[in-house]
Amino acid sequence: MSSSAKMELKVGIYVILFIAVVAASVIYTGIKKGLFANKVTFFVTSNTGEKIERGIPVKLSGFKVGQVTGLHLDNIDFVKIEIEVLEKYYKWFRRDSKIIL
Repeated sequence: MSSSAKMELKVGIYVILFIAVVAASVIYTGIKKGLFANKVTFFVTSNTGEKIERGIPVKLSGFKVGQVTGLHLDNIDFVKIEIEVLEKYYKWFRRDSKIIL
């Protein structure tokens, strides 16, 4: 094996290892942030959509359990707010739960 072939092999191994480490880091971060977790969608109505926008976190007892994923004008008087909550926190939300914005 010539020296240039050895160099190409070493560079190839380095590139493959680098890509594997980057991919593992992205997957690990995604799992920790809940990007791949199952989510449950809720719709909440409000009189106003003021200071509410996509991406605002939904918190339960101070812990982030989901986020606002959409706002829709429902009739003239109400705003329908779409929120996604991580499935593991679904059991804490009930049909008659009150959400304070």
